[in-house]
Amino acid sequence: MKYYKLLSKEMTSYKDTKWEIGIPIKIEKTGNTMCSDEVLHCYNHPLLAVFLNPIHVNIKEPKLFEIEVDKIVNDDGLKFASKSQTLINEIPLPEISSEQRIEIGIKIAKIVFKDEKWNEWADKWLSGEDRSITAADTAANAAALYVNAATNATDVYANASAYAAAANAAAAAARSYAVYADSAVYAYASANVDTNEFNKQLIDIVESVCNITENPWQIKISNYSKDLN
Repeated sequence: MKYYKLLSKEMTSYKDTKWEIGIPIKIEKTGNTMCSDEVLHCYNHPLLAVFLNPIHVNIKEPKLFEIEVDKIVNDDGLKFASKSQTLINEIPLPEISSEQRIEIGIKIAKIVFKDEKWNEWADKWLSGEDRSITAADTAANAAALYVNAATNATDVYANASAYAAAANAAAAAARSYAVYADSAVYAYASANVDTNEFNKQLIDIVESVCNITENPWQIKISNYSKDLN
């Protein structure tokens, strides 16, 4: 399976770690905690790397690389972790528009948030019938009420709170802050869900929204490999 990594234009990552193509970077520290210095992070799809960049590390003018990993030791459904990674080659950076980001956030939230009024707004936004800021604001506020009601709830409702938070973030994105679409996905992922299933759902939605009918990154990588032979 291929994995992908975003780096700054200076070819650096967390704590200004410097990367070079073909030179392994290894973590000797024990443990496999996500979002820590115990692991190196990566993504299992180029579009996820780009879509989640604003809410993860927010690299300005990032470069995207196909990488080789020794072994995946942890994941949260959004990103993956390993102890050793090696850059193989740089690949084209996909572009995701603000409108596509909002659509992704809404479609993810719709999987789990079943409030009738919120879904009525979501369907109208997706169809293009009503994309007004006023409607989005009303939907965001309605979802926020569910979040507040579950603040001190039992674990049974903790997931419901996360799902409502996803709906709130998706509506906030449509309200004119497209970056919140990332937050919608993050809120869903923070719930007690099967990370593998969630990752598949997310990839399916992102590919569908971005109209990916074939893997242009695979084509690029194949051509690159042929050039080396």
